[in-house]
Amino acid sequence: MNKALVIHQPNFLPRLKVFIKIAISDSWVIYDDVQYVRREWQNRVYLRDAEHRSILFTAPVKKADFHEKINKIQLENVLLLNEHLAKHFQCNYSKAPYYNWVEAYLDSVKQETRNVCDLSTYNVICTNIAFRLLDIKLEEIYSSQIYLTTTDRNGKLIELCRKNGSTYYICGSGGKTYINETVFRQAGVNIIYYDYSQISYIDSCSLDYYRNNSFLDFVAYNGPELLRKLIIAVKQQQIECFK
Repeated sequence: MNKALVIHQPNFLPRLKVFIKIAISDSWVIYDDVQYVRREWQNRVYLRDAEHRSILFTAPVKKADFHEKINKIQLENVLLLNEHLAKHFQCNYSKAPYYNWVEAYLDSVKQETRNVCDLSTYNVICTNIAFRLLDIKLEEIYSSQIYLTTTDRNGKLIELCRKNGSTYYICGSGGKTYINETVFRQAGVNIIYYDYSQISYIDSCSLDYYRNNSFLDFVAYNGPELLRKLIIAVKQQQIECFK
């Protein structure tokens, strides 16, 4: 069977475009042994406030060396983080049509992360809870658990694909600036450029508005079933047609 692989850092309550990108894959290599980037998406995401403005919600982390890897970053206080999350959604999303689903999701997050100290594990657990509730199934492995023989950017991606048994690599459209398609083709790995802006399945919602907001924001106002249908449609549109 031809497997499609995505390689992506563990993000905090992933943006909708990232959540879909991971969800349409067969395997997710959790890229946890690369440098943590401050003021990026590993510990913050856009949610909306009471006036429906997009604002950044940040998960506080402890100070670390500038070159520290993602899997070494520690949360300040996971219990307080979960309390703040629940309060934010209660104050700003309680009138959303699918608030009850989000509330139940956050209850699961609270239970399953109460003993978690590091940001990477927290992010993966939160993402996996959503996959479980949406009945999305995929294989997962941490890049830190895979021994690589090369440091070349394209070589690392190819090696991750081959060690996973994947013949398709799902890459963001920005990958066109660094992907050497010839090298990938010679290695027997096909490139699929995932492009959120090309998603054609739209059902009474503005996907452009949600692209950089957390997937939870989308679910709160459009429901989990629409997100699941969207993921299935995108997989057929952008992935299956290449196989």
